[in-house]
Amino acid sequence: MKSIRRRMLCLGAATATAFTVLGTGSAQAAVPGVYIVGLSGTGQTAETLAGRYGGDVRQVYSAALRGFSVSMSDEQARRLAADPGVEFVQRSTLVRGDGYGAGRAAGERPKPPSWGLDVIDGKRDGVYTYPNGGTGVTVYNLDTELNLDHVSFEGRATSGYDFVDDDANVNDCKASSDSGHGTFTGGVSSSEDYGVAKDDKIVGVKILSCQGSGSNEMVIAGIDWVVRNAAKPAVINASWGGPGNTAIDRAVSNAVRSGITFVATAGSSDSDACQFSPGRLPEVITVAATDDQLAETGPSNHGSCVDLYAPGANIVSTSNSDNQGSKIMSGTSPATAHVTGAAAIYLSAHPDATPQQVRDALVNNASDGWVLNPGPGSPNKFLNVSKLGE
Repeated sequence: MKSIRRRMLCLGAATATAFTVLGTGSAQAAVPGVYIVGLSGTGQTAETLAGRYGGDVRQVYSAALRGFSVSMSDEQARRLAADPGVEFVQRSTLVRGDGYGAGRAAGERPKPPSWGLDVIDGKRDGVYTYPNGGTGVTVYNLDTELNLDHVSFEGRATSGYDFVDDDANVNDCKASSDSGHGTFTGGVSSSEDYGVAKDDKIVGVKILSCQGSGSNEMVIAGIDWVVRNAAKPAVINASWGGPGNTAIDRAVSNAVRSGITFVATAGSSDSDACQFSPGRLPEVITVAATDDQLAETGPSNHGSCVDLYAPGANIVSTSNSDNQGSKIMSGTSPATAHVTGAAAIYLSAHPDATPQQVRDALVNNASDGWVLNPGPGSPNKFLNVSKLGE
């Protein structure tokens, strides 16, 4: 349920004082010498502004955020922030995927291969029954890699852009030491064997390294790319997060305003989800995690910014290093991907639905009272896809 607190957090993010270098909330989360700049007017280019204060432009944002990222010193950033053409300057911060336990082989595949699929149709009977496969919907998986060659994607997976390596190949994290986070979450939302929506299209947008870490600079670049290129109806899966961040919040809000449904993790630090971006935003569908007993997992965040719970412990999905293989992960990352697949199912049946209508359908059709111990302030709502095709 939307709370007054949640709306106030969003308002605070949207009205940050102009001409101020905004902090990160955590000095350890900052990327040294890199800043995100939001523009208040249209009269000056990124190159002109950065050059005036001695900085080097890194990324230019035009759709989800009007601004750019820049390399410069703290003093140069303070002077840039005072320019009348600048709305805000914020240090670039770190983000990470919210999954853990990557690397254990899953073994043979039962049908359904994961308890999560069995339970999200409203009953535990050893069968996953779903109203449709998400046909006609495109999922944009903003994450690490996406193994386009995995047989379970059936040729429906394509490459968007790799903002980590600045190329168009997102299928480049094949080592066993790589996290495989993106292929895993993409499989939960969209693969034939392990996915919630089995017929949608999925596009990989690489914003995190192969090890699963990155910065809001690349996150915003990925969101900006999706806003410019989205084939709608569309859903963005964001199985990552970080401390509350004005720049990310602004980009996500604009993506939703453009008509893209945005599903995000509540986070995996056993704390208040309202402290983290982008899950703190009211226009985002924010997902917490349960184990197979439907108890909130220990690391899952909670609170009034959570919209619903989904399966997030010992989930089986696609492997990055084996085109026919699988692995097991836990966390709010796979929980989020379950809800992304559910959003695709709803949009397949209701292609003109707004992001708010998608969110309302998921929450209103969720199973009430199923979560054994929802965290403080969290709604007792558990994902249920059974009526999303109606």
